[in-house]
Amino acid sequence: MRLLKTLFLLLPFLNCKTAPLKVISRLPKKLKEASAIAYDSKRDLYWTIQDSNNDPILYALDENGKIRHETKLFNIKNKDWEDLIIDEAGNFYIGDFGNNDFDRNEYYIYKIEANTIMKEQAYATVITFKLQGKKEKDFEAFILKGKHFYLFSKEKKKTVVYYIPNHIGKHKAIKVTSYLFGKKKDHQITSATISKDQKTVFLLNHSKFWQLSNFENDQFFSGDIKKINLYHDSQKEGICFKNENTLLISDEYDKGTGGNLYELKLTN
Repeated sequence: MRLLKTLFLLLPFLNCKTAPLKVISRLPKKLKEASAIAYDSKRDLYWTIQDSNNDPILYALDENGKIRHETKLFNIKNKDWEDLIIDEAGNFYIGDFGNNDFDRNEYYIYKIEANTIMKEQAYATVITFKLQGKKEKDFEAFILKGKHFYLFSKEKKKTVVYYIPNHIGKHKAIKVTSYLFGKKKDHQITSATISKDQKTVFLLNHSKFWQLSNFENDQFFSGDIKKINLYHDSQKEGICFKNENTLLISDEYDKGTGGNLYELKLTN
């Protein structure tokens, strides 16, 4: 009986893969709270933002971690910026939806048009949303799939997914699905990304990430779920695709650790 119980406890880890992180560069020290990463293939730049109460600025870095451009959004504030997306047309989207204290009931996604992103100052249009139901959530991760954004909650229990349309205006975020990963820390999802063909999603936390594939429509947990251990614990806050075979991951400076941009090669 004891042997069976031990095997049962080990089951979630038997099929885990591990993946090595390669440091590309150090992040500038002025970006101590870099909360996202997005790769701009058109310009070969790595874009990041900082989280709560920092300046409303997007930073473009080269592969050596040098800041090559700063774009200040003059019409909005940074309440709690948490994730960043660049769409196929080159438009940028910032997720202002962090809610560590669970004291906000209105959230924002800011859109910056492709033709203004390289200006010193740019205007952001606003997608505003509230949650369906009364319970507020904390978010640090979202993806753009088709014409909708999907947000993954940062939880101590199960991860909850909501969707809202990619359309300027005010919306209700509708609950799509949820998933119980198992361990409490496993639900601390800090960033997300989706492949170009929209068939694979990666969810990040501080020490591992999950690959979601073979799902039906927006039921992201209905297919294959693969956990990949990084065996590297830091305050990882950003993940994105560089190309179909490579992920980029970033982490914050935290007590002498982190503050790096990493590359991770995907294997079958």
